[in-house]
Amino acid sequence: MKKQIKTYNELTPKEIWDIFKLRTEVFNVEQQFIISDIDENDLISHHLTFRNEDDELIAYLRIYLENGHSTLGRIVVPLKFRSNNYGKMLVQAGIDACLEKYPDLELEIHARDYLKRFYESLGFVSTSEPHMFDGAPHRFMKMDYSKNKKLKTK
Repeated sequence: MKKQIKTYNELTPKEIWDIFKLRTEVFNVEQQFIISDIDENDLISHHLTFRNEDDELIAYLRIYLENGHSTLGRIVVPLKFRSNNYGKMLVQAGIDACLEKYPDLELEIHARDYLKRFYESLGFVSTSEPHMFDGAPHRFMKMDYSKNKKLKTK
């Protein structure tokens, strides 16, 4: 598996197309999440991708700054690769990248509520009650670095 982190301007047109195609297939088609997936944050993000030996995009997320903290977003793994633990590896790689790129900033996410336990297993703690966002229950969560076994305590 090949891991890569690039800014939007460093991505090739084909890499951008792969990312937007994957996000559309999962968020809009599979999950029937009827929102515009592409937004201004794509332009200011670091885009983290995992590709297999066939150069197929098998996992993706973006990292950017928001309201004085770092955040992970658009976390996606295609259905056919979800049983391979790529989601957990991807989010851990995103956490590591945030800690490296923004060591003095807190890491907060806006997570789908049904993924609460998944994010807790990586060291996130809930900082809000569930609320509706774009038609689906979400919650705010913050990284507790002392609970992430792969990271040193800040």
